[in-house]
Amino acid sequence: LELHMDKDKYLVQCKQWKVMKVGVATVRELYGVMTAERAVGGFVVTSGSIPEDAEVFAEGRSMRLVEAGELRSMIGGSASAPANSSAKENDVDFSPACPKCGKSMVKRTAKTGSMAGRSFLGCSRKEYF
Repeated sequence: LELHMDKDKYLVQCKQWKVMKVGVATVRELYGVMTAERAVGGFVVTSGSIPEDAEVFAEGRSMRLVEAGELRSMIGGSASAPANSSAKENDVDFSPACPKCGKSMVKRTAKTGSMAGRSFLGCSRKEYF
């Protein structure tokens, strides 16, 4: 995303719910694009988490990294997770919203195919199954 405030340009990179941990490579990539586009600042926004090495890289570079808990607080929370929640992806009550319909995601187990027996997050709505 490209945001403008007066003559200043800000770039935003959003990572979808499937990417639970945004690495330093993503932050470095955005910084490179910021430089090329002459943006004054940038944001990495994720429904997951951001490791320390990415935070260290962003320090002093006019970048803000926004994780799931802060994102929920910024948008006022959601039905699937309270705004004051500091839940992480491994917590029992962590449940991102479905990117298609906004309903809560639930933990499911693949029954067939190469991923049989492995867990994944799927929409809680029945019509997707």
